[in-house]
Amino acid sequence: MKYVNHPLIKPDSLESRVYQESILAEAIKNNLLCVLPTGLGKTPISIMLAANRLEKYPDSKILILAPTRPLTNQHYSTFLKFLNIDKEDMQVVTGFINPGIRKKLYEEKKIIFATPQTIQNDLKNEKVSLKRFSLLVTDEAHHSIGKYSYPFIAKRYMKESENPRILGLTASPGGSYEKIQEICQNLGIELIEIRTEKDMDVTPYVKEKQIEWVNVELPESFRKIRNLLYDAYINKLKSFKCEAEYVSLQKNRVWIGIGNIKRDGHWQWRTMIPCLALCGLNIRAIIPVSIKLGYLYQIY
Repeated sequence: MKYVNHPLIKPDSLESRVYQESILAEAIKNNLLCVLPTGLGKTPISIMLAANRLEKYPDSKILILAPTRPLTNQHYSTFLKFLNIDKEDMQVVTGFINPGIRKKLYEEKKIIFATPQTIQNDLKNEKVSLKRFSLLVTDEAHHSIGKYSYPFIAKRYMKESENPRILGLTASPGGSYEKIQEICQNLGIELIEIRTEKDMDVTPYVKEKQIEWVNVELPESFRKIRNLLYDAYINKLKSFKCEAEYVSLQKNRVWIGIGNIKRDGHWQWRTMIPCLALCGLNIRAIIPVSIKLGYLYQIY
């Protein structure tokens, strides 16, 4: 097994993979969105890029963001495991830490791990300056839409940093061109690197998945919420221009007949999926069956 050779990465610790180093080569030169399936090593790319930036800019800092505290702590543990940097130079920052102490930590520590909400609040309250941060990593970058904290932070970062570089990490950037474009625009992304489990340089590292389904009984409070959501959705469905003419709910299957479907018909049945899933239905397939007045959709 080959290992990454870098003065800021512990010897014989981080496996060298061609596809990761290929993505790294582009991330060194561009603000990049890295799209990799879960379990194929997005974090090692951020570790190698952090080492590169700290070697190039020794007095700079690194900011690693993740949507939740458990993910933030996970990144901290992984960086600590592989980076040849003193533990005292790394710090997890959360909203539970006093704002005055957070400000001091931002000034003293070299690598900061935090949730985006904490950083956004501290930017607004002038508790942190992004001037010396040479790398911003946004994990679960597909959240970079709407009013989420990532777009706000990225814009401030590109404006304030002396040597900016952004790396976005995600396994699921979105199913539409418009959403991916919005993510890239909000993060200042210049290049997208995508790998799938079928790519030749990735397949040797793909592990066989063993999936075990565990059925969990919902508590009574959850069942009440599920029933309310279901009733609300059916009522909304009936108010559409292409209203439901036939609805039948069985144990784990729904039949929905929709008449007079026009061009927006497909949009309507797609909206059924997440809503019906919230109602506790195990959706495995959607089968359109043509009928006289429109379509009958079997969802199970």
